[in-house]
Order: sequence, then C-alpha cells, then structure tokens
Amino acid sequence: NIIQDNHYSVITIAVSDKFGDSGIVGLCILKNSSKEAYIDSLLMSCRVLGRNIEYRFMDIIVDHLKSKDIKIILSRYIKTKKNHQVSDLFHRLGFEIIKEKDIVVDYSLSLNSYKSKDFSYIGVSCGR
Repeated sequence: NIIQDNHYSVITIAVSDKFGDSGIVGLCILKNSSKEAYIDSLLMSCRVLGRNIEYRFMDIIVDHLKSKDIKIILSRYIKTKKNHQVSDLFHRLGFEIIKEKDIVVDYSLSLNSYKSKDFSYIGVSCGR
C-alpha cells in the first residue's frame, strides 16, 4: 500500500564491488508533503555500514526529493539496544538537531544546504 500511495516514496539501494554483489542493502521510506519529507524508515544492512554507502544513499535520497521540489527532510532517531551503531548517522549526514528529549532526537536537513561528500568511487544502483 505504501508503494502505491503518492504521499510516500520508497527507495532501495543495492551494492556491488570487486568482491561480489551484496544485493539490496538499504531501504528508505519517505512520507512526502508539499515542501517537506519525513524519513519514516531508514534501514541499512550492517554488512555495508561504515563503508560510506550511507553517504551515497543519502545523495540518492536528496536527488529524488529535489526532483519533487521538496525543501526539507525531517527525521527521528530513537535509541534502542540494537541501533547504537548509527546513533550519530543523521549528524554525519549533515542533519541538525531540532529537538532532543530522553532517547529521542528529532533532526532536520535543508536540501539547499546539503553537501554531498565525494564518494563518487562508490557505484550504486537504486530502485524507486
């Protein structure tokens, strides 16, 4: 239902390198409004975390949202026992904290100020 809903975007990322094809390793579900998008879910395989794939994935997400004339991405990190590995992910991607309380951190990213990191050596394919 989400894939068919015009208020949502679903983006996947697949990765391959000289050692082989890792297949689909990431999924992002975005809820879109007129000028904002909210990251409902951002999932990545631990097999690729820390290999800079997360930066290329965000480049793809940002390009997709810019094509829809979206200006701001909102996101939320909720600390759990299993996601400490990505506790600073949104910060590293250039998001700013807009609210922080207990185990919840809300973030915002202006697409006009987004700066892509030069990881062009990482080839990716994406599906929408």
